[in-house]
Amino acid sequence: MNLFTSSGNLGPVLPEAGATSTHVSFAVPANLPVGPVTIQLVNEPYTGNVESNAVLATVGDPIGIDAVSQQGATISVSGSGFTPATVINLFNEQNGSVVNLGGLTQGGAARIPLVNVTSSGFTFERPAGAVAGKAYVQALNPPFVPITSTGNDPQGAFDLP
Repeated sequence: MNLFTSSGNLGPVLPEAGATSTHVSFAVPANLPVGPVTIQLVNEPYTGNVESNAVLATVGDPIGIDAVSQQGATISVSGSGFTPATVINLFNEQNGSVVNLGGLTQGGAARIPLVNVTSSGFTFERPAGAVAGKAYVQALNPPFVPITSTGNDPQGAFDLP
């Protein structure tokens, strides 16, 4: 079985004895990082159409934001479910419109680098394009589907001085 994580594929992971056509169990590897995982079964003889559909699950706490604070240029986010692969959108009200200063570049790199990332929080520096006023942090974990996002949770809102 393949076990895809933010750290790459931890497979092959062998199923425990007693697997049937409708049920399989496996031991979670000790180095499995918190966050989203994708599980895919692969049957012998390992050629042809032998892979199952991929199933998405979350290991550890679901991603969520409890609070956002700012000290100088450093913005701190506390919550749960964050990983080194977490990416943020930073929405900032500018001249009557909302601008997203975060997300990914065309090359797939985070526009706003996160530092001090733990499962319960992270910090980042105020981007140069941010202006004083309303702001909102949305955190996302790969593979960037709805269950891996903090969505529109009101705890992501704060005022930039």
